[in-house]
Amino acid sequence: PTTGSKAGSGNPAPPSDYRGFMTMEESSMIDEINLMRSNPKAYVKHVKAHVAKQKAEWGWEISKSAVNSLIRDLEKSPPLSILRPNECIYGVAKTHGEFLRATGKFQHTDANGTAPWSRTKTACPSMGLSTSKGRSGMLIGSENLVAGHDNVRESLIDLLIDEGTNPPGHRETLLAPEWKYVAAYNFGTVNQMQNHWVQNFGR
Repeated sequence: PTTGSKAGSGNPAPPSDYRGFMTMEESSMIDEINLMRSNPKAYVKHVKAHVAKQKAEWGWEISKSAVNSLIRDLEKSPPLSILRPNECIYGVAKTHGEFLRATGKFQHTDANGTAPWSRTKTACPSMGLSTSKGRSGMLIGSENLVAGHDNVRESLIDLLIDEGTNPPGHRETLLAPEWKYVAAYNFGTVNQMQNHWVQNFGR
């Protein structure tokens, strides 16, 4: 996939693939992921602005060690592949999101205890999963969940910081170099918490 830029914008050109199956907000999440992946070093400024905003507006200081760890990872990362939206894994994300919305749960397994990679391979047999290993020595996962933020940037940065998660599995998924495809499904407000997201990745 190309990593070219829109003329004069400084942003990566979004993939030309059809996006009619998703909402504008979901499409914006894909654009934000690609903005980060196209130039991880440049995305550090958005992370720092988010951390400063949380402290100034809410009096909430995000873990310095988690933030510093993320900044190190972004600064040492080369530009990564631009991800194309994929309707099949969007269906996987939507099905799981609707299960979570209906049950009020927030977990990676479905009603049958099936994990994301198994759900993806069943629904999309030709879709490849991760090949690289994270800090734990395990293969990197293919699904992220996040909720409660005002916009896509805050949601994405929360996953990247991955505060309280060791190893930072959500971050590792977002920075995995092998991905070619992405899906993002927003299933709304559940238990008075807004903007519940399911992200799925494939190659």
